[in-house]
Amino acid sequence: MTECERIIKEGIIPETFLLPETRCDFFVDEQRKKIWAVEIDLFLEFARVCKKHDLIFWGDGGTLLGAVRHDGFIPWDDDIDIIMPRKDYNRLMEIGSLEFSHPYFLQNPHTDHHYGYSFAKLRNSNTTCIPRVFVGAGFNHGIHIDIFPLDNIVLDSFEEEKKCIKNHIMKCSSYMKRNNVDLLDERQLENYEKYITESPCEEYDEIQRICSAYENVYSEYVANCTVTSLKSENQIWRKEWFNKTIYHKFENIMIPMPVSIKERLMAQYGDYMVLPPMEKRGFWHPNVIWDPDRPYEDYIKDV
Repeated sequence: MTECERIIKEGIIPETFLLPETRCDFFVDEQRKKIWAVEIDLFLEFARVCKKHDLIFWGDGGTLLGAVRHDGFIPWDDDIDIIMPRKDYNRLMEIGSLEFSHPYFLQNPHTDHHYGYSFAKLRNSNTTCIPRVFVGAGFNHGIHIDIFPLDNIVLDSFEEEKKCIKNHIMKCSSYMKRNNVDLLDERQLENYEKYITESPCEEYDEIQRICSAYENVYSEYVANCTVTSLKSENQIWRKEWFNKTIYHKFENIMIPMPVSIKERLMAQYGDYMVLPPMEKRGFWHPNVIWDPDRPYEDYIKDV
């Protein structure tokens, strides 16, 4: 039985959910629907554990945007993003190995020593989502949802801390590419040789230390510090926006979101209700091997 067959059998989604359709003039095929189904199931398992332990979380990024603008996934998106207050994120990392069982796997460098991202993921181990540049990295490559910590920041020092965090992220990225050097382009190879580490666990821990340095300091601002690809003005948010939680429809489920959702989305996306041009609609994450019906280990064996 595939994961989508199980998900339908358990009543998590209706069978009709997998039917191809056109949304916002974009064709959503069956494979993308299956990927969404796996991620909805992952979200519900994540939410179950958080409810059991009174952990706070909200949808984040494109998941928030999709909920408000589309009542579900952005048609050309392919993942779910979650953000949690730092103390709740740390607590989840402590209990994850006890609470999640196969096929669910809470992944960080301490639970998967070949993994080098700066944030955690919840994976479905019976599925496949392999970035080609990391095909030889050796970590769990199941379809996933991303889990980020939300940290207090001090505006005066944010830029310098962000540069330091990015340096550690680049080292982790090089570590995950170590078995795929022959697949790197010139720029990637240059970065690989510039940034190197033998311990993604140490790099991850240092990233978390820097990100959470102001956890016990009063601040009016918060940010997802584990991601450095956003412009600072788009990733700094007022803490008061997260004072309460509301719920919004997302496909066939409800997701929590910060009460000041409009302000939050404006800060990151500007006029968030405007759709991108057609040529920019496609897989959110290109150059990835996707298969919701087959375990990633089958692909790794083939490689």
